[in-house]
Amino acid sequence: MTRLPVWFISHGGGPWPWVGGMREAHGGLEDALREIPRASGSPKAVLVAMAHWEEETFTFSSGAAPGMIHDFGGFPAHTYQVRYPAPDAPDLAAHAADLLARRGLAARLDADRGFDHGTFVPLPVMWPGAEVPVVQMSVRRDLDPAAHREAGEALAELRDAGVLVVGSGLSYHNLGRLGPAGRAF
Repeated sequence: MTRLPVWFISHGGGPWPWVGGMREAHGGLEDALREIPRASGSPKAVLVAMAHWEEETFTFSSGAAPGMIHDFGGFPAHTYQVRYPAPDAPDLAAHAADLLARRGLAARLDADRGFDHGTFVPLPVMWPGAEVPVVQMSVRRDLDPAAHREAGEALAELRDAGVLVVGSGLSYHNLGRLGPAGRAF
């Protein structure tokens, strides 16, 4: 099998695919997201590193039927009913945690973690049929660059096993520190 690429994607603002006006404004993003499956082949699973999920240690979603986390506010009521029924991949989550542990990086599994909008917004554009299993990965709360780089190196072998690795966020994601409001930090 050919080594799959790694993608860093902007998931866009809020639940844009389900909000008139927002979807049209994100047309370029939607077109780019639709190209990723064509450019990546047919992955066996997707590992999504989440900008929205910070934990003390790297943590992987490992439930068999992930719920949803509607982690946004102020949008139309129907957007809080959005579901993305892609299966989780508990075996992949356990393997990924083991790869980190072999490098001396603490990692754990979370069987209760649902999909947040960093997953359920871009992936339905990429795989509308929700046919590809998905595992989410947290970032570490301390945001230590060396630890995150080491984690990426440890997980690289997954790409040779048909797992597409996706970083989901924006180039800047700490909105609490954006603009004048961030000066207090």
